[in-house]
Amino acid sequence: MRLLLLRDSGMWRPVSGQIQHYSTHQRHRLAAVQRHLHSLPDGAMETRLGPARSRSGVHPAMHTQRCTDAHLIVQSTLYTHTSKVHTPNTAVFVIHCRQEGPRRPAQCGHLSTTCMYRKEWDDEKRKPLATVSWEDFGPPLLNRGAVGPVVQRAQKAVLNPGKGYSSFVNSSSSLLAKPNELAFSRNVVVLEVQGAGISLSLIDLPGIISSTEKEEDQHLVGMIRDMVKHYIEPPQTIIVLAVHALSDIQNQVVYQMAREADPRQQRTLGVITKADVIPPGSHSMWIRVIQGDLFPLDLGWYMVANPNQKDIDQGIHQEKVVANEDRFFATDTSLSVLAHDQQWSRSLGIRNLTIALSRQLVDRTTAELPSMRAKVEALLRDLQTDLASLPPTIPEHSRAGKLVECMSHLDHDIRNIVMAVHISRGSYSCEHNRLLDLFSRQVYAARPSFRMVESSKAMIAIDTEEGSVEGEAQNAKTLDEAKSVLREMRVQELPGYYPYAAVLEIIKLQQPSWDQHVFKCLDDSSAALDQQLAPLVNDHFNSFPKLVPRIRALLSQLVKERQAATHMELQKLLAMESAYPMTKNDHEFTTGKDKCMMKLKIAHMMHLKMTQKQAAFEHEAYEDAEDHAALNVMATAMAYYKIASKRFVDYSLLVMRAHLQEALAEDFQAFMNRELSKLAAASQHWAYSEAMQRYLEEEPSMARHRKRLLAREGKLMALSHVLSGH
Repeated sequence: MRLLLLRDSGMWRPVSGQIQHYSTHQRHRLAAVQRHLHSLPDGAMETRLGPARSRSGVHPAMHTQRCTDAHLIVQSTLYTHTSKVHTPNTAVFVIHCRQEGPRRPAQCGHLSTTCMYRKEWDDEKRKPLATVSWEDFGPPLLNRGAVGPVVQRAQKAVLNPGKGYSSFVNSSSSLLAKPNELAFSRNVVVLEVQGAGISLSLIDLPGIISSTEKEEDQHLVGMIRDMVKHYIEPPQTIIVLAVHALSDIQNQVVYQMAREADPRQQRTLGVITKADVIPPGSHSMWIRVIQGDLFPLDLGWYMVANPNQKDIDQGIHQEKVVANEDRFFATDTSLSVLAHDQQWSRSLGIRNLTIALSRQLVDRTTAELPSMRAKVEALLRDLQTDLASLPPTIPEHSRAGKLVECMSHLDHDIRNIVMAVHISRGSYSCEHNRLLDLFSRQVYAARPSFRMVESSKAMIAIDTEEGSVEGEAQNAKTLDEAKSVLREMRVQELPGYYPYAAVLEIIKLQQPSWDQHVFKCLDDSSAALDQQLAPLVNDHFNSFPKLVPRIRALLSQLVKERQAATHMELQKLLAMESAYPMTKNDHEFTTGKDKCMMKLKIAHMMHLKMTQKQAAFEHEAYEDAEDHAALNVMATAMAYYKIASKRFVDYSLLVMRAHLQEALAEDFQAFMNRELSKLAAASQHWAYSEAMQRYLEEEPSMARHRKRLLAREGKLMALSHVLSGH
């Protein structure tokens, strides 16, 4: 919650550093909330405030504040005489007033003021700095009277960056009398005020100006207006509208800006300044404003009488300022009517204004507590999620045993995956089965097929009961090609008979190429297995993140070794299948050959009909010995490769099962013990070796991160406890 004062060109100062007039319970609760919030690390529970500037040129820029700091911005002449910290009229700064500050405790329970310089803007390049830096401007000040001169020197340092900030710390510096290098700076002078009874953060705001002395500074007019709008537009901000009594309200720019930001006038509190110099004849109008008859505001109007410049320069005491103000209102001919009225007397003077502003701050801040509690709880949930995602801490003496346990659990889960103990969608077993289906279809599609003639598009293929698609078969041979081979290899056989070698030759000519399909299946299955096993290493070894890459690399190496061994076994299987056609499956062979022969004869007869050899078809073609022998050999090749392709698919499946999957599960422990023993290079068990212990140590950055999260969790939990009213 912020209270911002809006007025025409002039100096701005905090009204007071102390919240007053609320219950003890409220005071203790708000103080506890602030105490816990300020103990949080930077970045937690923050709100961003806009830039500010005064006539003297030092610009507090973008100032970051805790979300529960109460922000109060008021006219400069009010501050000096209502707060306990004296500052000069020319000072421009941000004031932190806290019961407990995050930087240093107040000394000996007294009010302590520290002047600091926050550099966040490159004045030469006119752009923000990548990193905001803080620097103390001298030691903490326990004497209130010393604050003003220190602020003046700090301000001078900000406006003269070329001379070095530290050059102005000494009050006797000859640089103080020299002209400034800059008329304006976005860097910030900060006063941190600490002590009992201090619980507000006070921020300087710019005065609204219409023109500048130098043409090159004209851009500052729009910049200042934009800065002020940035402050007053947020709906949670209370606008303290300061209008002077020397001209009508509607003619003052600040009133128009307040109306634009707060059209319903629900969050604007009015302050009429310079009550002691109201022009004759205007008192009745300002009295009507105070009473709400003119320009009514939901939060009301207040009137103050500013001390003169002489009193300010002489450092008049606060008590005397208040007494002089009370005497003025009580004795003024026109305004005493308000002072003697029980209701309207509460709208007069700095004391009553301070009470009203304090009440607004307390009420608004208290109203925000439920929202703050929800934000704290959300932050706490997110933080606890972050903590849960960190690897658990393990004592040094337990790390080796934990490592052996992790390896055992990993071995168990690897067995479950490769042996298909637990099957789910997307698991390795499902992917491996999909690859086997594709592989079998490719092998079946590679079986031999035949055409009656070269020009024929129709192929006679083995039946498609295993799932291959008729028409996928490649490299189909013709009847004439088969007959040609038989003629070439016939030596002394009788007509219609041919040597078995000729049958073997035709079968070999139709030998399908299975190697590319089976090796592709093996490679894809191995890659899928490696991909499925990798997350297991992260899951089981999350306590030892430095060891995870090493274990993953070794597991991938084992998969590659088993893949290579399986490749060799499949190569042997391919060699056996291509060596000599052989089967003892007589029934399936005979049945398959008869089916193929029937399909070939039908295709042969259809070919004869299409070639108009009707007479030959009726008397001689069907019985032609040469054609019949060739058809018989073709049917033999087709029947054999139906059996051989099924056999090859089945045996390939068994080889991959035995040499890739089962062997990997069986070899894992021995392989890991062997490879990790090489890494350990020690006589004792590898888990207890010095080399392995280095892998088991927690990363220093992780340890620091965990410590920060735990500290922040404790503070958020304490804050949540306070916000809950306990």
